[in-house]
Amino acid sequence: VASSVQEMTKAQQREEHIKFNVDSASVVDVWEYSKVRQNRFRSERNMYLSLMTLTLSMVLWRLLDLFHNEAKLRDELKNAEPVPQSVEEKKQN
Repeated sequence: VASSVQEMTKAQQREEHIKFNVDSASVVDVWEYSKVRQNRFRSERNMYLSLMTLTLSMVLWRLLDLFHNEAKLRDELKNAEPVPQSVEEKKQN
């Protein structure tokens, strides 16, 4: 993620350095500006993809942790000894 943010920052800085007047611009200037804009788009896309991937991995990690905890609690419940009825009657009263 950090490298994609750095790349996006560099692309924005390159775009700021290339400023020209559209009426008097040469084909080379337009070509260079187009390449800079393409690079900026790609770097921003990569940053967003990296952030989405990071978010998704954290969500999946949490879901797996919850599933693991649920399975562990189910095993504990299966292995638990039943509560005698006299104890249950005392709790009801």
